[in-house]
Amino acid sequence: MEVVELDGFQILPAIIEPSRKIPEDWTSLTILLKFVGGIGDAIIGIGSVAPILKRKECKIIVSTMEHQRRLILTMSGVDEWIRPQTAHQNLDKVDVFIEFAGSLNNSKELLAEDYYTLVSKKIGFNVVPGDFNFIAVPKRKDNKCIVGLHPGASNPNRRWLNERWEDLAYELVARGFYVAWLGTKDEFGFSDKFIEKLSDVDEDLVYQARYLAGCSYFIGTDSSFAHIAGVLGVKGAVLFGNTSPEHVIARYIKLKGVSAFDRLKLQPTRKLKVNDDISLRCMAAIEVKDVLDAIDCTDLEQELVVRNSIPSKKWKVGVVSNTLFGDEIEKFLWSFCDVTRLSNVPVVGSEFEILIIENNNGGCVVKTKNQAVRVSKTTNFENIRRAMREVFLKAE
Repeated sequence: MEVVELDGFQILPAIIEPSRKIPEDWTSLTILLKFVGGIGDAIIGIGSVAPILKRKECKIIVSTMEHQRRLILTMSGVDEWIRPQTAHQNLDKVDVFIEFAGSLNNSKELLAEDYYTLVSKKIGFNVVPGDFNFIAVPKRKDNKCIVGLHPGASNPNRRWLNERWEDLAYELVARGFYVAWLGTKDEFGFSDKFIEKLSDVDEDLVYQARYLAGCSYFIGTDSSFAHIAGVLGVKGAVLFGNTSPEHVIARYIKLKGVSAFDRLKLQPTRKLKVNDDISLRCMAAIEVKDVLDAIDCTDLEQELVVRNSIPSKKWKVGVVSNTLFGDEIEKFLWSFCDVTRLSNVPVVGSEFEILIIENNNGGCVVKTKNQAVRVSKTTNFENIRRAMREVFLKAE
């Protein structure tokens, strides 16, 4: 048996003495791929190597963490799964054992090249993202386009503020989309009108990956579902504060990176210790507007056009103000609302879906024909946007 040692994603003690000899001819060999790390790590390493070796008529046995078993078994080229604890008891049954432990944990390398390039160098041939062998969960009966959101990340340095995820979810609903939260029950997410937390239905990873396969768009952190979306070819945006987008999603051509590195003139640290100051600053500096600007909602709005055969429309908003507030709120709302400046409150039954009426107390009223919400201070436009969502959803 030939043993190929790959420095994998985690620093683990050496278990075997490697021969470091990569076979010249892989044809018809039985290969054991062991990867004890995160889900994204296993998708990169095993998912990229297995289908290439499968084309050489190899038998592919994989060993990953237990909770990853069902998902990894759906990846192209994978034949069998065994527990990591028993992997070394099966070495006499395989021709080549590839241990990925520690292979992508060299900070210097990870700041210079993307994950798939590093795996290619270690394995000895070029690899690309693999594929999944499963059928997407059927589309919704109401034909709404679905945006999958994943706020979770095992590394706290890669998480975004929960209140911004909430704002983003309601912004997407306001534009006519259905939002599905991906992840486990302990990760942030909630259910509301046109918003669903999938873990309340099924926490199973394969079910959620199949659901993501049917989504029109994905937005998430640098974590497992970003790699699942990348392999599935789902369009999306990934938030980065701890790592460089080009080193993580370079091979996922339909994913965009969103970061504040340039704005803050900072470099990602890749540090795994909890509460890395630079990483947290970089994540906190990403605003909801940055994410919406990155996706620009054009792809999503085009989906609406195709699905519904009618143009997606912006809210018609009238802003009643004779001060600088009117100019400022108009600039703030113009990208997703059809805004008209007014000097006086229009008569009942006007063309406007929402009115924003400035008062003399430094606040305003946001109202529809049947609903109204008062905002005490007009200096915080996020409060006005929340009020707009509230009256809009109640009006429906």
